Amino acid sequence: MLHSPREKTKSARGMYRASGYAMDGSHEEYNDYTKTSSSGVGLGGIWLWLRGTLWSDDLELNHDGTTQSLVRREKAMQKRRRFRWGAASLMVFVVLVGVLAHIGSHPRKSVAAGVTTAGEGDVDFYVLADEPFDFSDTEQLTRELEALKATSAEFIIHLGNANGDKQSQCKEYGFERAAAVLKESAVPVLVIPGDKDWAACGSKKKAERSLEYWDVNLGKFVEHWDHPLKIDYSEDVVGNFAFLHKDVLFVSVSIV
Repeated sequence: MLHSPREKTKSARGMYRASGYAMDGSHEEYNDYTKTSSSGVGLGGIWLWLRGTLWSDDLELNHDGTTQSLVRREKAMQKRRRFRWGAASLMVFVVLVGVLAHIGSHPRKSVAAGVTTAGEGDVDFYVLADEPFDFSDTEQLTRELEALKATSAEFIIHLGNANGDKQSQCKEYGFERAAAVLKESAVPVLVIPGDKDWAACGSKKKAERSLEYWDVNLGKFVEHWDHPLKIDYSEDVVGNFAFLHKDVLFVSVSIV
């Protein structure tokens, strides 16, 4: 059996140690891997450990400078994968806890079992328009208005066209029926005239008469309820009003 001279063996090891790059083809720059360092663990060492633990799957070296066996390499890669999954899970958990803590510290409107609640200082109100239109859904609208009692709604603002049905449009009984339905609301209702309530009635005379019907039945409609709102009504334009509630200014503008 042939044996390499001792001098050649030492020479080969010395040449490897003197090389600035690994001999496994990865071109990674290495120091002397046959010796251990006693200088302690610095920031550079911590960074190298994290890099190799979290995402590096390169071949590692044994104490004598040779590459690890496939079995040892596979075990090392499995440990790294477990570490990655654990770190990712911990990060997701921390983010989730942070989001939940942020939501809990800023309570706003919430919805539970169909009931809405408002935070302190919030104004909770509903907006309605074009209802009741042809009175085919009067029963459904009545139920919805009555159901507001179970919510935190403070009032409703009706944006107009409460009497838009072709048969009753511009007629007094149409406004009387609309008022009867809206009075079923569990919360106060403020109404603004729409174009179909008077402007679309044809002649100027019919429009003015229809606006009078609207004013009698739906003007200052909110006064049918006991409420804390202090409303200022316009003396020049029928249906325009303004009020300040919880530092929020509400202004109605009826322009046709």
